[in-house]
Amino acid sequence: MVLDTYYKRTNVLISDGPPCESTHQEIRIILEPVMATLPEWRRFKSMKRKVLFVCSGNIDRSPTAEALLRGKEGFEVRSAGTLVTAPKIVSKKLIDWADMIFVMEEHHKETLKKIDTKADAKIVVLDIADHYLKGDQELIEILKKKLLKYLDKI
Repeated sequence: MVLDTYYKRTNVLISDGPPCESTHQEIRIILEPVMATLPEWRRFKSMKRKVLFVCSGNIDRSPTAEALLRGKEGFEVRSAGTLVTAPKIVSKKLIDWADMIFVMEEHHKETLKKIDTKADAKIVVLDIADHYLKGDQELIEILKKKLLKYLDKI
C-alpha cells in the first residue's frame, strides 16, 4: 500500500501487467533498498495514523478498541478515559498527539472539546453505549463495523 501510494504520487510505472500481491512483494524486495535512500520515501514510509479511543473509565470499551488496532501496520494507537478514576485520563497532550479520535458517546466528545476547542474536527462519535465488558465479542464486532467506515483496514 505504501509503495502503491508512493508510485502514484511520483508517477513511477512499475509494471504494465495486472497488479497482484506477489508482484508487489517482488517490487518491494527489489526497490525498497533503493527507495530507502530517498529522504521523502523514508518520511513517507514511517507515517502512521495516530488513533485515540476514548470512553468514560478506560476499562472496557476504549481498551477493547485499542487492542483491535494495536500492532496493525500503519497505526499507532492509544486509549484514555474522561473520568478522573480512569487508569489513563484523556489530556490535551493526548488530543494533540492523535490524528483521529474515536469517542464512544456524544458526552465524551463534549468533554474533549472543553479540553481543546480545536479537537472537534478530528473526533468521531461511535455511539456505543456503556454496557459491554472488555473483550466482549459483540463489542468487537460493533467496533469493526463502525471503524471500517473511517479506517481502510482493521
